Formats: sequence, C-alpha cells, structure tokens
Amino acid sequence: MGSSSSKSAYSANNTGGASVAAYELSSALTDTLSEINLNGSLKEQLRQLLERLDQEAAKYTNSKVNDDESIEWNPSQSEVQLISAAWKCARGTYDLEGTMADTSYCTFRRDQVVDSSFAGTVKLITSTVIEAKAGSPTTDSSPVLVLAIRGSASKMDHIVNANAQPRTTENQSARFSCVTFGAPPCLTQHVDPGIFQPSSGTVCVNVINEFDVVTRADKPYILSLVDVARAMLDLPPKAAISEHETSKEIVSAALETTRDENRRLSDDSEDFPLKEPKFWRFPQPFYHHVGPRVILLTRFVDNQMNLKAVEISSSEFQKLLFCRVAVHGKRFYDERIDALEQGRFNDRSAWTADGEYKDRFIDRK
Repeated sequence: MGSSSSKSAYSANNTGGASVAAYELSSALTDTLSEINLNGSLKEQLRQLLERLDQEAAKYTNSKVNDDESIEWNPSQSEVQLISAAWKCARGTYDLEGTMADTSYCTFRRDQVVDSSFAGTVKLITSTVIEAKAGSPTTDSSPVLVLAIRGSASKMDHIVNANAQPRTTENQSARFSCVTFGAPPCLTQHVDPGIFQPSSGTVCVNVINEFDVVTRADKPYILSLVDVARAMLDLPPKAAISEHETSKEIVSAALETTRDENRRLSDDSEDFPLKEPKFWRFPQPFYHHVGPRVILLTRFVDNQMNLKAVEISSSEFQKLLFCRVAVHGKRFYDERIDALEQGRFNDRSAWTADGEYKDRFIDRK
C-alpha cells in the first residue's frame, strides 16, 4: 500500500500501542466504580458490571451494525489468503514456542523476534517470511515479509498502551500491506482512501468483530461509554475530567468533545440522525482507522448461524455503540477468519477452483 500526503497527522505508533485511553478511563470511572461493593470479589463484580453495560448497550438501536447501511465485502481468494496468513502471524506473537503450520497455499518461516522493551515503550514484534506454494492464488503477492505486533497480552503491554503518544506522519511514504485485527483507531486525521494507491497483491483493511469495544476505543468514546455506565447506575453524566496530559493536542480535542453534555443532543450535528428513540450519540472521534473497516458479524439465516462480512463507512462506524469484551478474544477472530479462508461467508459455502464463490443456495438446489 502506498501513501503520500503533504498534510501532517498524528498517529499512535503501533509498536508503542495504539490506545491512549487507559489513564482517562481509570480517572473517569473513579466515581462510577464507587458503586461496587468492595467487600465482595472485585474481579467478579467488574465482570458483572461489564456484562450489565453490554446489556444496557443492547437497548440502543446503534449497538449493532445496520445491515441496510452496510455493503457486502467481496474480496478475492488471494486477498483473503493474505489476510489469513497475516492473522496466523499475529496469533503467533502470543505463542513464540509454537510453530505455524504451513497451509495448502503458503509456507511460514519465522525470521526474527523483537522482544517487548523493559521500559514499557515497545511491544513484542515478530517478522515472518511467507512464500506461496506452486499453483497458489497468492503467488503474485509472494514472498511476503510479515511484521506482526502483539496486542495486550501482559501487564507490560498495558503499560505500553498507557505510555503511547501520537507521532507525526508528515512526509512519510511507504508501499506495503496493512492489516489489523480488532485494533483500536490510531490516526488523528481521517484518511481518504483515495490517497492510497495499492499495487497488485497489496491489502489495506481493518478486520473487526461486531461489538468489539477495543475497535472503538479512543478518549471521547471511552468517556462517553462511562456515561452509559453511569446512566445504567442512575448516576448523572460525568462532567469534564480534570487531568494532567503531556499531549496538548489530545487534551484540547478530547475535552472539547466531552465538556458539554448537550453537545451529543445538539441539532447542529450533521453526522447523526436528529431524532431516534434510544440512539446513543457520541462526540466526534479523535482517532481513526487507516483504510476500510470490514465488520464480521453473525446472523440467523434459515435457522442457522451464518457469517457475514460487510464494509462500513467511517461515518456509520463512528455511530456504533460497541462495548463487548469477549468478542475481542483470539478464539472469536480465529474462528471467523478461518471461515473467510474457507469461503464460508455471505451466503457462500466455499471457493471455486477459479477463486470465486460457491453459492450455498445453488448447492441446495
């Protein structure tokens, strides 16, 4: 993927962790969590609070993807295979002692491991060489060097998240594929996909499970989510949070969007419907994803659960009230990406020999 722009934007360095909301969340939740009975099991009560928050979110119409406002994602088999290979490398960062089994279309060779820093500023990174097998649809895009950055698997990873600060992307240009799985937004300036000029065999996509709270996590969203929790506990909305920040840009942007509670209900908003029952309105996001967002969701079709993959616009994505933690787990992403690799999504049952879809309903006939 190539990009070139004269404009400067701030991005949260992925090797330093993309989330900068840890401090804000702990500060904003101070009063909210005071409702918890500390005489009992704190871990169990926090789990129950998160479950209650998810149940509360389900009352709002924007707590799930609007199927009518999304477009079916129809990638080629080679594109899905590249994404699946990237996922296997990302998953491998959590098990360095394990080996990545070769697939029917490619082989894996781990090249190098860069361990997380003792100072809590860099996460673990692995580099893996992927080569296509003869006759594979991915031949045109191989060999590929995959740099996989581990998510938050340890206390040190969470320290990296808290330490992360935006860095300027001015005058930077590169040609590469960029694939994320359940990742938070990381760029302060919304990126128009039109400035990217992908070459043959490259991919730029954010793979997101429906309801995954991490994929929405920036400061304005987290503070608004705290108000959802406070509403659930019959507490008034949280006023502006006083805090110490090293980044003036984050403070001014985030506080501007969260200071006035009436801002969410303002008739001046052009991005959200003005009147809709049980629609939770969010302030404008501070961070954005790079590239398109593909949402993996499950729906009942003919009395069975089927996987759908849809592409959703930035304006629609920033309306979504996602606050479920469980679907961020590796198991959920693993199962759904495996289904993509097999071609079992969007009412299809498999890939055909030419890399196209095999329709499930035609099979039944």
